[in-house]
Amino acid sequence: MKCLIDNLNDVPAPLQEHYKQTTDGKFALVLDGDPPPGFVKAEKLAEFRANNRKLNAANVELVDRTH
Repeated sequence: MKCLIDNLNDVPAPLQEHYKQTTDGKFALVLDGDPPPGFVKAEKLAEFRANNRKLNAANVELVDRTH
């Protein structure tokens, strides 16, 4: 089973109930417990991205102040 799909029709009908639509319109496989090695839950990824953007904005502001 694929962990992330673009369209529910990409998987057989009996498996579609195991997917949940994400904020970007794709469908993610709903996992019990922690994901297998190499995968990150969407919530954790969103948190990481938000933190990265915040740090980047702070960095840009500091660079602008020094020039």
